[in-house]
Order: sequence, then C-alpha cells, then structure tokens
Amino acid sequence: MNDHTTYRYVSRFGETTDVDVVGGKAASLSRMAASGMPVPPGHTLTAQAYRDRLATSGLESAIAAELAGRDPSDYAAQASVSARIQTMITEAPLPAEVVEEARNAYRTLTAAASDPKPVSVRSSATAEDLPGASFADQHDTYLNVGSEQDMLRAVLNCWASLWSVHAIMYREAQNIAHHDVAMPVVVQHMLDPTVSGVAFTVNPVTADATEIVINSCWGLGEAVVSGIVNPDHIVVSKENLAVTEFQVANKDLMVVRDGNQGTKQVALPSAKARARSLSAEQITSLCEIASTLEASYGAPQDIEFAFEGDTLSLLQSRPITTL
Repeated sequence: MNDHTTYRYVSRFGETTDVDVVGGKAASLSRMAASGMPVPPGHTLTAQAYRDRLATSGLESAIAAELAGRDPSDYAAQASVSARIQTMITEAPLPAEVVEEARNAYRTLTAAASDPKPVSVRSSATAEDLPGASFADQHDTYLNVGSEQDMLRAVLNCWASLWSVHAIMYREAQNIAHHDVAMPVVVQHMLDPTVSGVAFTVNPVTADATEIVINSCWGLGEAVVSGIVNPDHIVVSKENLAVTEFQVANKDLMVVRDGNQGTKQVALPSAKARARSLSAEQITSLCEIASTLEASYGAPQDIEFAFEGDTLSLLQSRPITTL
C-alpha cells in the first residue's frame, strides 16, 4: 500500500509494531515488513475499530451482562453465552467510518497487485502470539476472500471469534481479563503457493537449539497447521545448514484456493504425494531467513512460510511457547 491516505482505523504493514494497536500477529508482520523481509502486502484493521464498534453499538454492556450471569464451571452455559455474544457481534451494524476505511484500504491493497488478488483475513488479537499465551487455533482465519462484502463479513467473524467458548475459557485459564483484549484484523494479499509449512528455529520436541525443524506440504499451509496431512519432516543443522534428516511423508492431498472464495482439498497422485516438497535451495533460503528472524527477535521462533515457485514469503513469526 503506497497511498498517502490518512486512516484512523487502518494501519499499514511497517507503520507500527504496537501490539495494543494491531495485535500480536500483525505486529510481527509489520516488523518483518519494515525490515525488508518477504511479507505479502497488507494492512490491519486496528483494535480501535473493534473497540469503537462495541462502544457505539452498546455491545460492551451487553457482553458484560452475559459474562456476569454465567457459571464458568458449566461448559454448556459457557457455550450458550459464547453463542449469544458472537451473534450480537456479527449482527450489530458497523460504524460508517469503519466501513469506509476498511473498504478504501481493501481497494488500495487489491489495486496494488499486478493481477486481481483475493485476500486472507486473519485474527490478530492483542493477546495473541505472545510469549506464554499463543492463543493458537483459538481465533478465526478466512482464506481466499474475493470481494469487499466478503472481506467485511470475514472481519465481523474474526471479531466474533474473540468470543468463542474456547477463547473465553483460554483467557480465563491464562488469567487475562476479557475487557483487556481487543481484536485487530489483518487483511493481506492471498498467495497461491506451491508448497507451504512451518519452521521452528529450535527443535520443538527435543529443545535442541542447534537444529531448525521444518514441516512442509504441497499447496496451502492449512494442511499442516490443521493436521489434515502428515507433512514432510526436515531437520537442519544451524552450524552449516546441512540437512541431517528428511522424512518424506505420503502427502495424499493438498489445500488450494477454491475459485473466488475459500479453499478446497485436492487429492494428489501417488508420485506427487511421495515426492519431496522442498528443494535443497528452498531449504537453505528458508533456514537463512529463519536464523535471521531468531536473532532479530532474540528468541526461538515458530514461522509460517510459503513458496510460490522459488519465491519465499513469510506469513507469521511468533515465539515458540512449548519449550
């Protein structure tokens, strides 16, 4: 986004890394983009957009009333409260200024592409992707979103996912006050990758800090993150970036973009399923940038990546919280 429009509710990648403004995921993306790392273009609908939406629609008091009247030890009651709050959030009208800025930023983002590109719409809660509280899989992501209206609907659904029963219970388990958390939302160019996955700058099983571990699959990384396929498993020595282990899995399907909206699973022929998903050159370039990220953040990183051909893009980098 190279326009000079002044926004109240939108922050372009590279403008701020303040977690209270753009949330954990977007702060990391913004930091990587500002340092010249290969991050797909995008922006964030800020925490203020979420908070103003709640304030102007009367949802703050309604949510507080729902939370006050529940039994936290009763899962069914928690689920009922969650469902009512999520419905309120998705059905209450959006402030006109938020809609206008979200639409304008979306148009600028999509116009900047060399060809028409869909976007991904991803949660970036202010208590997400932080040391000790990753909130992994607690909030929603929408892939291959192809229109302004669908983008706005996905934003509402991301906001609502802050109040899923699992997110509510996770916050309470972490002693995080509900009213202290807001939901910024990332809107970003959607890739069409040939191979994707995750890289850990410390072995997440053995805690060996001399190793980088990569899990990769064909197509979109959702297949790895959601456990749909058993990915290739690669171990690399940090000392010389030599591959010390390469377990090729039977990756019998991949997740790909589905037309103008969403994704689908595609079955793969046996030869493709059993082929190595990453080349030696791709592994080296990924490990070099993973090591740079670890040094920059000063902590072991869990990195989501994608290759379109040999072009590497970084989709997320967050602290490893399981060591």
